[in-house]
Amino acid sequence: MLTVLFLGLVFVLPVVLPRAPSTVPSYSQAAVIPPKIDPTLIEELPCWFDIPSDWPATECGTLHVPEDHLRPGPRMVQLPFVIFRSTNPEPGSVPVVVTGGGGPGGPLGIGHNSVRPIDHSLWAPFSRMSLFGGRDLILIDNRGVGSSVPRLDCPEFENVVIELIQMDATEAEELTAIRAGFAECRRRLTETEGIDISKYNVVQAAHDLDALRRGLGFDSINLYGVSYGTSVALVYAREFPNATRALVLDSVAPPHIKFLEELPKLSWRAFERVFEMCADDESCRTRFGDDLQERFETFLGNLDDGFLDLTITHPRTLEPLPLKVGSGLIVSSLYLSMYAGTEIQKVPLIMHTLMNNSFDYLGEVVRDTNIKLAFWRSLDEGAYASYSCYDEIPFNDAGYALQEVEKYPIQKSMNRPAIIAGFAMCDVWNVPAGDPVEAAPVRSPVPTLLLSGALDPVTPPEWAAELLQYLPRAYHVVWPGISHGVLSASFCADEMAQKFLDQPDRDPTGINCIYDPQAPFQFSLN
Repeated sequence: MLTVLFLGLVFVLPVVLPRAPSTVPSYSQAAVIPPKIDPTLIEELPCWFDIPSDWPATECGTLHVPEDHLRPGPRMVQLPFVIFRSTNPEPGSVPVVVTGGGGPGGPLGIGHNSVRPIDHSLWAPFSRMSLFGGRDLILIDNRGVGSSVPRLDCPEFENVVIELIQMDATEAEELTAIRAGFAECRRRLTETEGIDISKYNVVQAAHDLDALRRGLGFDSINLYGVSYGTSVALVYAREFPNATRALVLDSVAPPHIKFLEELPKLSWRAFERVFEMCADDESCRTRFGDDLQERFETFLGNLDDGFLDLTITHPRTLEPLPLKVGSGLIVSSLYLSMYAGTEIQKVPLIMHTLMNNSFDYLGEVVRDTNIKLAFWRSLDEGAYASYSCYDEIPFNDAGYALQEVEKYPIQKSMNRPAIIAGFAMCDVWNVPAGDPVEAAPVRSPVPTLLLSGALDPVTPPEWAAELLQYLPRAYHVVWPGISHGVLSASFCADEMAQKFLDQPDRDPTGINCIYDPQAPFQFSLN
C-alpha cells in the first residue's frame, strides 16, 4: 500500500497527546508588559479558542510575511501564532519559540481546523523550560502547514488513499494513483490558487521565524525543535546566528542525513532492538519464545503474495471498513507504533497473536497508525512534498537506497514502496532542489541541548551524537525507555531544558530532577 506507507515514514510525532503536569499550576491572568510590536509584520488578534482560567495568560496574532523572503512580491503568507506568557518573567528574558510540528507538514494543532482539541497539551510539555523558567512560550506552524494561509493540504491525494486501502492493487497501479493524486493537487495549488509551491521550504520557514522575532521586538530567541522541527531550528541558527540564543533539539533529524538511504537499516534496527530486548527479558522470552524473530519472518514470507482480510472501524463514519492487509502494511504499522515507547512494549504481543491467527490487536495498530494518518489529515501532503523535495529527497541516491532495501528482508515490503513513492512524488511535484548547503552539516557555535530517546525508531541517538562534532557547545543526553519526542514523555527532560536555558554555557546533564524518572520499560505479556 504505497499511498499510506511512504507518508507514514516521516519525522512526525507519535499520535498521542503530550503528557500533562501531575498538577496543573494555577496562573493569574495578570497584565503583562507588551512587546515592541511591528505592525507591518504583526497583527494582534483575539484568540480563536477558549482560554481556561487555570491557563497561563494567552495572546494570539498573525504574522504577515512575503511568500518569497529573498525576492519579496505582492503575495503574502499568513501565519497565526500563540504566545503563552510567563507570570514571573525574568528581566531581559528571551522567549522559547517552537519551530513547528514535525513532518515536514505536521501541524502543531493551533488552528481553527485542528483535529485535536486545543487544550493544555499546547503548553504543558514545554512549561518547565519556558513558563516556569521565566520565559514566554510561542507556537507557530511552518508555512503551508496547519493554521497557515495558504495551507498546502492535498485532499486529492487523501481521496486516492481512501479508494486504494480496500483494493488489491499492484505496485504499478498504486504508483500511478500516487502520481495522479499529487498532480491534481499541484494543479489546484499552482493554477487555481496561484501558489508558488517552490517557496514553501525550510529556508523560507527559518526566515518566517526571524520575521516573528523582529515583529515581536526581540533581539534573540531560544528555539525548541522536535523531529523535523530540529532541522528548522538548525537552519535558523545557520541563517541567523546572532539572533539565536540557544537551541533545544528533541529527537534530532539533522539536515545532512540522507533519510531514504538510511531508512532500511534504520527500520531494521528498530525491529532488531525489540527482538533483542525481548530475548534479554526473561518474562518476554518465556511468554513469546526465543524464536520470535524467526517465526515473524516466516509469517511475513508466507504472506508476501497474499493479504489478510481485516475489518476495522472507519475513523470518520464509525462504520465497518474492510481492508486487505499485506506484509508491508503490517510492518509499517508496527514500525509507526514504535514512535511511542508505550506502544513498543506491545509489539511482541501483537506479533505473537498475529502468528496465532488472532487479528484484533493488528486491526487496532493498523487503524491507529496508517489508517488514521490517511483519514484524519494529520499531515499536509503538499507541504510535505514541497519541503521534502527541496532539502531531503533530491540528495538521496535512489539506486543505493533500493540496494539497501535488499539487505533487510523483514522491511523490504515497507521500505521499497516508501522509497519508490518518495521519488515519484518529487518527480510530479517538480520544485527545484535546494542549494547543496541544505544537505551539508550545520556548523554552529550556538549553545545546544540534544535530547534523544534510546528507543527512537526514526531519529536514533546516533544522529544527535554525530552533531557534536559540528556543534562545539552542545550537550547530548539519551533517555532510556523513551522513543520519539522526549519532552512529551519526560518531566525530567523539560526540567533539564529549563536549567540549560537558564545558563546555556553550563553542562545541565547532571541535574537532579524534582520528579521521579520514568517507570521502567516492561513488555506487555497479555
